[in-house]
Amino acid sequence: MGLVDLVAERILVENCCAQGRMNSSPIKPFSARGLWLVVLFVAALAVLHIPQPFAQDQATFTWGGKALTEGAVLYRDFWDMKQPGIYWWYEASGRLFGFDSIGIRWMDLCWAVVVAPILWAATRPRGELAAVLAACLSFGAFYAKTSYFDLSQVEWLIGGPLAVVLWSLGSE
Repeated sequence: MGLVDLVAERILVENCCAQGRMNSSPIKPFSARGLWLVVLFVAALAVLHIPQPFAQDQATFTWGGKALTEGAVLYRDFWDMKQPGIYWWYEASGRLFGFDSIGIRWMDLCWAVVVAPILWAATRPRGELAAVLAACLSFGAFYAKTSYFDLSQVEWLIGGPLAVVLWSLGSE
């Protein structure tokens, strides 16, 4: 079961619970058309940024992530003032897609495709159009303004947990 299916299933359950009809169909059948539009739009924006080079931070994180895969210990064998999570992220990105700018950007694309449906689901109670616009405009504004230096930074990664919090707050 994919992420889109999980999000669709949760929305279906929320619609049924809101109507007190857990075992029957919701008033309006769920359409994944808006969700797919968001995923495709965000993926297209991310693909355009895959060829972007590294800045100093990303190069340092990639070097640290690669060192971790080779058995190095953070803050003993190499040191940087950033928290360890960013190095674990780059280690995972490098293991999955390669320890270069293209590989790390592919992980950015995967992250964007995971976060966008969560943001879409968090705003969907306000309507399908609001959900599509919230996700597309959020990512559109980010990618329109961003430079190669801004990609794959801690601030980019924190968007996922923030979207989950937003979604949780909206489901009470």
